[in-house]
Amino acid sequence: TTPLLKDAFDLTNEYKDQLGDKWDYSYEDIIALSNFLGRGGTREFLGNVIRDGKSLEEVYPTKFGEGARQEWLILNQIKTATL
Repeated sequence: TTPLLKDAFDLTNEYKDQLGDKWDYSYEDIIALSNFLGRGGTREFLGNVIRDGKSLEEVYPTKFGEGARQEWLILNQIKTATL
């Protein structure tokens, strides 16, 4: 098992029940998020953005605020697809 796959298993076990109907993520989705955001960043995304309803700007102010870097656009697309 790779570290990213282990993260996907662990994060799925941790958040799937917490998110209930909001959980619509495959292991591959979680691997992609973990690769992109790191394990901690993925936990922030799942817990703060998806579960608690905070905005991406609140959770990641340097990534989604003014002057945010272009590569973070993909995470916004993931968030929009899950709402």
